[in-house]
This record gives sequence, C-alpha cells and structure tokens, in this order.
Amino acid sequence: MKINLNLNGEMVEIDANEEEMLSQSLLSLGIRSASRKCVGESSVQNSVVLLNGKPVPSAIIRTVLLDGEKILTLEGFAETSHYQDIINGFRKAEIRPCRHCLASRILCVHELLERNYRPTLEECEEFADTIRCSCTEKNAFIDAVIYATTFRRSREGKRRG
Repeated sequence: MKINLNLNGEMVEIDANEEEMLSQSLLSLGIRSASRKCVGESSVQNSVVLLNGKPVPSAIIRTVLLDGEKILTLEGFAETSHYQDIINGFRKAEIRPCRHCLASRILCVHELLERNYRPTLEECEEFADTIRCSCTEKNAFIDAVIYATTFRRSREGKRRG
C-alpha cells in the first residue's frame, strides 16, 4: 500500500504492507534513529519519533495508518537550532545518553519545551520519570533539561509565556 508522509520536512512515498511498523519503514529509508532493536522495558521508548509534534513509539505504529501525517525523526530534528540547544544542555549537564534512548530523550525534551517554554523543577522531575533507561542519572537529566531551556531562551533572546 502506498503511503505519503511528510518526513523531516519532505514529502515521501512509502510502499508498506499492512503489518509493517513505522520503525521498519524508516529503517528502509535509511533512518537509523528509529531503531527496531528493543532493549528491556524501555524498548518502546527506543524508537520515538515526533508524529504531528507529539512523541510516539515508531515500533508499535503501523505505517499504513499514517498517510498524510507529519513525522520528524532525530535525523531531521538535528538540522534545527532547537536540537543544538538540547545537545548543549546535555553537554553542560555532562550526560551521554546511550544509543538506545538518545533520540527519545532529545525529541521528548523538544516536545516538553515546545509545550512549556519555562518548565518548573517539578515538571522536569515528572518528565524525567517518563524515560526509563539506566544510562543517565535522573537528576543529571533534569539538569540537562533546565540547561536546554536556558540555552533556548538565551538564543531566542526573548521570554515567552
């Protein structure tokens, strides 16, 4: 079945079967951040993409259900200044997420900051609990989110609501 997607800002056509998951389709297009590989409890989180701006696990969504939708992967997001803010926040907090959760952490931080330009410490703590991977200590990840927020606000040179 032919499916048309806006993938990382470009329209693409994917020929997918009924059972094919989005992660499989993305891998066939050379997108590696939406890995099919599952690791323990956090396997679903390891394949996160943004579907119309919201983080979703590509490993459990059938491609045929996504005709006309907008998908943003880590590869596409890496071309933005928002990505750089998050990476700088990670560096300043001295965290290095593993390859299994890196895309999930980056895309979910982006979605949080799009939803809430100035998250409170409590919101960051609650948010940190949503990504389960032992590679990064929770408090260090919270620091990274706060630093990313600061970098974004500084770069944009304004303070929005």
